[in-house]
Order: sequence, then structure tokens, then C-alpha cells
Amino acid sequence: MKLNRQQAGLSLVELMIALVIGSFLILGATQLYLSSKQNQLFAGSSAENLDGARYSTMVLDEELSKAGFRRAPDQNMTAAFPSASISDCKNFAAGSAIAPLSNGSSNGFCFRYQPATNDETSCSGQQVGVSRAPFSPSPSSELVYVIISFEEGDELQDGALRCTSIQGNSDPESDIIIDGVADFRVFMAEGDPTERRLQSAELKLASAIGANAIVRAVGYEILLASGPNRRDGESKVFTEYLSGLDQARRTELQSKDKRHVYQVATGGQAIRNLMP
Repeated sequence: MKLNRQQAGLSLVELMIALVIGSFLILGATQLYLSSKQNQLFAGSSAENLDGARYSTMVLDEELSKAGFRRAPDQNMTAAFPSASISDCKNFAAGSAIAPLSNGSSNGFCFRYQPATNDETSCSGQQVGVSRAPFSPSPSSELVYVIISFEEGDELQDGALRCTSIQGNSDPESDIIIDGVADFRVFMAEGDPTERRLQSAELKLASAIGANAIVRAVGYEILLASGPNRRDGESKVFTEYLSGLDQARRTELQSKDKRHVYQVATGGQAIRNLMP
């Protein structure tokens, strides 16, 4: 009499084969998830940087549009803007509304203007408005001086642009207006002292502009950075930006790169209040 023996479970070989196949499936699913997550982080960081670039150019262009504003268009420029010296800025020549930073850096600029209305605020949030009849000139004590400066952070994404404003004898007020800034460079073009025109269309680093120069055009570059570990491989945007820097600054930024996602915002304008 023969007995039929039926298998009651898996053999060790079958179990090992199943574990191997399952491991490959799990590894594949995990890799797919990680790749999808990385792509999501990269896309989100790129979108945030793009929004930051748009906001940065909007804010800086709006501030530059104030430079040299006079309440009374017929007021002489040198009377509206006499020569002056304030902390952190090179001397303002008579008739000039733009000045480089006094520390010789190209990481910011200074400008001045007459407030237009009684409810006006500066970019730092300071109340700078004046109660004065329309088209009546403001005395020099009412001029608003603004300093836009770059503050570097410990990490590239921690840098920021700060606005500091001063009016008359009031204490300076300061506030961060743009964050996520890895680097900031300012360029300027000088104008003719006696005629309201550019000496040349060439923009040069603000550090190359001397005190008492008549600056009639300003340009800028902002390098925005996401948080770390948001990209794989090299960043073309970062590499191209570094190519325009001196060796010391290039090395410094490279040493801080932790696979951030970058965006460069550029802008600027001829100071229309100082031009024909």
C-alpha cells in the first residue's frame, strides 16, 4: 500500500528565492520613492527661487524708482539734494541721489529722495511722510536716506538684503526685505556732472565708483539659494554666476555649496529722476 505524501510548506530554497525577489521589489519601490521625492524637492525649490527672484526685482526696482524724486519738479537738483555724508555710505555729491557703500563693497548701495505724501513709509517700515502742500519743495532735513545692504549667513540660504532708512534727526530703522540670498552684487554707471546724461553706458562694480560721483544708472545681480540637498549633480546657474566673481569670493561660495538649487535675478534702471 502506497501513501501519498503532500508538501505542507515551502522549502528553504523557495523561501530564499521569494525573499530575494521581494527584496528587489522593495528596493525598486524605495528607489522610485526617493527619486520622486528628490524631483519634488528640486521642482519646489526651483519654484520658490523663481518667486523669490520676481519679488526681489520688484522690490529693488520700486526702491530705485524713488531715488532722486523731488516734490517740486522745478526745484534745482543741487538745491534739492545738497552734498551730504551719512554713515555706511560714500559722500553724496550735490545733485546726486545714489552713492556706493563706504566700506568699498559692491554688496549694496545708498540712495536718497524726497517723500511724496504724508502717509509714506520707507522699505524698513519707517514713517517718512511729510504734511506739505503738493509740489512744494522739501528742505534737506526731510530727505530720506536708504541703505540697501547684503548680510551673509552661515549657510548660503541664510543670507538676506536689509533696508536701513534715516530721515532728518530720527534714529535709523532697519528691516530685512529679501531673504534666501546667497550673494548680491551692484553695478553703477556714472553721469556727467553738468549734463543730465550718462558718461557711458558701461556698468561697473559699485566698489569702483568714487566718492562724490554722479551715479545715473544702477544694475544688480542676486543669487538666490534654496535649502541644502535639493539637487543632484552640478548647477549650471551656480557655475555661470561664479565665473563673474573674483577668485576669493568664488572659492568662498563653492566651499558653502551643499547641493542647493540656485536662481539668479538681474535688474536695474537708469535713475529716471536724474535723466532728461
